[in-house]
Amino acid sequence: MIHIENLHKKFGELEVLKGVDLDVQNGEVVSIVGPSGTGKSTLLRCINYLERPEKGIIDVDGFRIDAEHHSRKDVYTLRKQSSMIFQNFNLISNKTVLENIMLSPVVVQKKSKEEARAAAEEILHKIGLSDKINAKPSTLSGGQQQRVAIARAIAIGANVMLFDEPTSALDPSLVGEVLNLIRDLAQTHQRTMLIVTHEMQFAHTISDRIVYMDAGVIVEQGSPDEFFNHPKEEKTKQFLKFYHLKDKE
Repeated sequence: MIHIENLHKKFGELEVLKGVDLDVQNGEVVSIVGPSGTGKSTLLRCINYLERPEKGIIDVDGFRIDAEHHSRKDVYTLRKQSSMIFQNFNLISNKTVLENIMLSPVVVQKKSKEEARAAAEEILHKIGLSDKINAKPSTLSGGQQQRVAIARAIAIGANVMLFDEPTSALDPSLVGEVLNLIRDLAQTHQRTMLIVTHEMQFAHTISDRIVYMDAGVIVEQGSPDEFFNHPKEEKTKQFLKFYHLKDKE
């Protein structure tokens, strides 16, 4: 479903991704964890070409692109294979909740407004936000805004969902409602998910696999039990020791 091969990305002289290889299977939920500044979000942004890598192969849901040889049309097609949920919501402030969710299905996928509205209303009902259908984003809590952003991603209908730190901009009291929605999506909708997160307990409970990144490379990966209870690499052990200390504070 997702195939990444020898992916490289630089910002000026800083090499952020150093030949990353990663495969995510259909329906698999994979969480990417690691210290800040190690390339996790950059990897996610390269997958749908919000950042352009210098080198490497990206294949999402059967569409393959070579970073060194591609067209603008290729990039456009690649982006349609996945939907991305950002840490800062990225909702359109002058449009209502309903309009935000309908926009891509109508403009990009050319669905009728009636079809898009019916689908949006059904999604809002499922996530418990039917009463906010005509609200503007500024009137919503952070948790509600992120749930709308997830609803917008669901409406696009892509099989692959990319989550970039979906709770990092939220007050601690609002984190749970967003994590519960993502957990429900993973369990009931069988979407393929790649999640960059610092929520270790959430990653443990939701993931089929944990990927640990450090300094622009994948250091270790495995099942949640393998990763948290039987890490192999010294960098992984030190990272987990740090988080265990934070949990005790």
